[in-house]
Amino acid sequence: MSKIGIKHWDVLIIGGGAAGLVAAIEAARLGNQVCILEQNDKLGKKILATGNGKCNYTNSNMSMGCYYGDKNLIQLVLNHFTTEDCLSYFHELGIYPKERQGYYYPNSEQASSVVYALQEELYRLGVTVSLSTKVSDVVPWEDGYEILSNKGSFYCRTVIVACGLKASPNLGSDGSMLPVLRKLGHFYETMVPALCGVYCKGFDFKSVSGVRIQAKVTAIVDGREVGQDVGELQLTDYGVSGIPVFQISRLIGMAIFKKNETKIAIDFVPDLTKEMLYQELRNRSKRGSKAGFLCNGLLNQKLADVVLTMAQISPDVSGDRLQDAQIWTLISILKETVVTPTKSRSYEYAQVCAGGYSSKELNDNSFESKLHPGLYFAGEVLDVDGICGGYNLHFAWGSGMLAAREANERLH
Repeated sequence: MSKIGIKHWDVLIIGGGAAGLVAAIEAARLGNQVCILEQNDKLGKKILATGNGKCNYTNSNMSMGCYYGDKNLIQLVLNHFTTEDCLSYFHELGIYPKERQGYYYPNSEQASSVVYALQEELYRLGVTVSLSTKVSDVVPWEDGYEILSNKGSFYCRTVIVACGLKASPNLGSDGSMLPVLRKLGHFYETMVPALCGVYCKGFDFKSVSGVRIQAKVTAIVDGREVGQDVGELQLTDYGVSGIPVFQISRLIGMAIFKKNETKIAIDFVPDLTKEMLYQELRNRSKRGSKAGFLCNGLLNQKLADVVLTMAQISPDVSGDRLQDAQIWTLISILKETVVTPTKSRSYEYAQVCAGGYSSKELNDNSFESKLHPGLYFAGEVLDVDGICGGYNLHFAWGSGMLAAREANERLH
């Protein structure tokens, strides 16, 4: 490369999030001069928000079935970066793990502990960090790249793009690198918000806004069940949210984007079969109490009022006057309420994006661009997204580490 007298980095990383920080550490440990360009005023802002500020950084159940997207990239990371590898890596950095139902957190239960540990290792290794640096272009040179930014040009031999996509733009993933990558000839797969709430119609959501209930949700696309989860469902004025909805949100978002017929089935009492529920409600009705008492202790009262209205049961009628048909109508609503999703919540409220750059853009079994030798991708910018439980961070750590190793092989 020309530009005599100007600093040339061996590895330059665009993005100081989960993938970028591990990539920088790995590249520096392998003996390279490394620089991180981060457009925020601090590193790891998105890490700080994970796990409700506790940072669920990996999971004991690490398998392909916990991920969506490009299977080649998922397998590549899982083959070379296991749960045990992840725990060992962070333990070495000073993060003692706390396990809860297979979810791993730092023992401090503070995401800031993880960011602090990564930063300390960066400083120990002499990695240069340029904050508040927004990249505007990546220009290939004969044996490297010029990175244009609001802080001038940076010159390097290899580049790792670890800037995220569009999820949580307030934390730095604002999609600003997508036009730059398009100019380089790279095009991403269909992108939608994921791990987020879903706008729905077909239920009196405004009346139950704020209600939380243990429920089962099932994604139905073109009449076929494609995914389900059980957990604390949050009913909101716009639709549904909570962990079980997050787990199927990718399936819903992609189906809506493709204009498939999309439904969400809700079971408000997953621990009771229809027959068990019938006996419970029939016994209550025979006592002669008012019908409004039927769901007392089973459901939040706001939700009970709505389902009774849907079943056309007056809360003031005596329960012993209810016919079996009315009881079974109520049971059907409790066990099989079906709503219609209209759209995902915006990227502002999404924890990750579904979609991104796939293995079609990369060399075989590699994170390196097919078009530009020495240009690598890592983290959420890739077409991989996991369910809740530390999977997205695990993929970010692993892909960042592997991209750095590949860059080092090219350099040496």
